[in-house]
Amino acid sequence: ANQVSMKTEKNIGESVLKSLNASQNLLSQGEAVNVIRDIGQKITAGSRYQYQWFVSKDPEVNAYAIPGGIIVVNRGLLKLVDSPNELAAVLAHEVQHVEERHALKNMLNSAAMATVILAVLGDTNAVVLLMAHQVSTQYFSRQVESDADLKGIQLLQSKNIDAGGMSSFFKKMDAYAQKEQAGEKEGGGDNPSQVASWFSSHPDTLIRIQLIENYVASHPCNTCTTLNWNQAALSAELNHFENKEK
Repeated sequence: ANQVSMKTEKNIGESVLKSLNASQNLLSQGEAVNVIRDIGQKITAGSRYQYQWFVSKDPEVNAYAIPGGIIVVNRGLLKLVDSPNELAAVLAHEVQHVEERHALKNMLNSAAMATVILAVLGDTNAVVLLMAHQVSTQYFSRQVESDADLKGIQLLQSKNIDAGGMSSFFKKMDAYAQKEQAGEKEGGGDNPSQVASWFSSHPDTLIRIQLIENYVASHPCNTCTTLNWNQAALSAELNHFENKEK
């Protein structure tokens, strides 16, 4: 991954984004995107990447990173977060998948890497579509996820943002995962308890929460603050999406 230039990584990301956008019609503007961009820009100020922020109308609870500095957040996840600091924690986690090139490494480790390069240089659209699906459902090892958690906390604290939202959001996700395992889904198909591959299995979740809480307790940030957001505007737009589907 270290031998891949930033230009090539960006080209790979843009090709995957184009294919993904064609199939999911990602949003690049609106209140939800504004909320994500405002928080994301605070987190990524000074990065070597020029980040792009998108919202998917997908009701599944998920967020994912695409090589080159592209972050996609699903509507289902936006419905689940209760505070801007929880959303900041999710974004910081995903940003670390970009900064540490975890997403790029996943592609390099896949058997389809050769066709990814061909897709960037040629017109193998079907291959790019396949890789677009892979990047939205990618799985990272527990070690990689823990690395993104801790580096995400460090990133938040370096920007004077309270990182407590990470453990609170993970606990919320864990509760929903337990409901799913018990078959206690609520609300039918558009159910925010549809936990996606972004979240690890239940035992891994408990370990990650403990590591996060231990780190925050041992690295207090006295200058860190709570962020602000336009929750009313965000909720109105998310409700609008749901009403259009009914």
